[in-house]
Amino acid sequence: MNETLTLALAFVAGAALGMIFFAGLWWTVRKGVSSRRPALWFLGSGLLRMSGVLAGFYLSPADSSDGWWRVSSDSSSLVSS
Repeated sequence: MNETLTLALAFVAGAALGMIFFAGLWWTVRKGVSSRRPALWFLGSGLLRMSGVLAGFYLSPADSSDGWWRVSSDSSSLVSS
């Protein structure tokens, strides 16, 4: 596959992961502030969101030649979301 297309797909995947991560954070804050046990909501959601992002990074296609470019594209788009 073309390197530019691969990096673009990795960037889109990272942006999607970022949107899911921050939507989960938004939902957690809304539920957590009105809950009787907010610490449980924030801890559980944080673990779930981070596990999802790490699984997304793991499933992002990376071969040995340019794998770090894809991971850096994923992470930069995650942060910019």
